[in-house]
This record gives sequence, structure tokens and C-alpha cells, in this order.
Amino acid sequence: MQNFNGGAQPSMDEVWSFTDQAIKYLESDSRILSYAPFGYMDDMYNVAYTNKLFSGDGLSDLGWKYVNGN
Repeated sequence: MQNFNGGAQPSMDEVWSFTDQAIKYLESDSRILSYAPFGYMDDMYNVAYTNKLFSGDGLSDLGWKYVNGN
């Protein structure tokens, strides 16, 4: 989730809610064989910090959720 229109960025609660819904959908649709989120990098430049999937030496909590699907 990223607001590229100059407005407020989504809150961490909004990011987690979106992630929960996205994973639920991606895991339940038999037409989807695999998926990967964008942004497995420590420095995401101008992308909202709440979307960070990697932190330091490993996955952030959000990245871990995508990898493990729960």
C-alpha cells in the first residue's frame, strides 16, 4: 500500500489489514499458483516505511507474514 498522490500514507493497521485480505485471497484462489510481494529490500527510498518487508539481517514482521502466509 502506497499513496503516490502526496497524501497521508496508510497506517500500519491499514497495511496489516490489506495484507491479511490479500493473502487470504491469494491462498484461496486455485488459479493462483504462486505470488510474491514487491519490496524485499532494506532501503526502499521513498516508499512508505510501513510497507517494509525486510529489515536489517532478515524479514520484518510484515515480510515474515508474506513468506509464511499467516
